[in-house]
Amino acid sequence: MWAAYHDAKSSETLINTELKKVKDWCDINKLSMNLSKTNYMIIKSSRKRNHEFTNNMQSSNGKNHSLERKDRIKYLGVMLDEIVSFKYHIAYLCSRTSRRNLGIISKLRYYLTLS
Repeated sequence: MWAAYHDAKSSETLINTELKKVKDWCDINKLSMNLSKTNYMIIKSSRKRNHEFTNNMQSSNGKNHSLERKDRIKYLGVMLDEIVSFKYHIAYLCSRTSRRNLGIISKLRYYLTLS
């Protein structure tokens, strides 16, 4: 499934086939996919052009859902983007660290002198 395909149409067909297999596996094992929370991301080179895939999944109640494409996602605490640059992850960590440090400093101000 993860091989490089140069033809966008064959890639789209392959992805839709694999998504159908995952959906069927979930149905067989009495698991449910929350299609309103399910999305996808295409990992690519920064020089490649974007291609939108059309995908329709059918939920257990018979409704059709089209999966949303994301340019970055948070997976197991790591912010991943399409070109795996870690730019968003570093920015995320910096913002979290600065907030945490400000909280520590604000609590310590009652116990320490200004000098």
